[in-house]
Amino acid sequence: MSYLKLISILLIVSGQNMFTLLGLDTPRAWTWSQDNKIFSCLMAFFFCNMMETHFLSTGAFEVTLNDVPVWSKLQAGYVPNVQEIFQILDNHLKMNHVDPMSFS
Repeated sequence: MSYLKLISILLIVSGQNMFTLLGLDTPRAWTWSQDNKIFSCLMAFFFCNMMETHFLSTGAFEVTLNDVPVWSKLQAGYVPNVQEIFQILDNHLKMNHVDPMSFS
């Protein structure tokens, strides 16, 4: 969600209309966001924070690798930090002898 937050804020600030690049009609909400950039950035920031908080508070945090669950907040009781996630994924890749560069 943090990446979604950053991308949405960057798109609003940059003024790039991704809809015309994709050959789609520009939604009225996008036009409004371009006319009200500061308010739109604040809304994107707070909305994404709200979603992050909701997902973490409901226990909706699981990590899977090749459709195999490697971490569950419900089982562990807490959310791992970024270093722990990388260590867990690295251990699973080493145990399964998977080349990390083969993922697309």
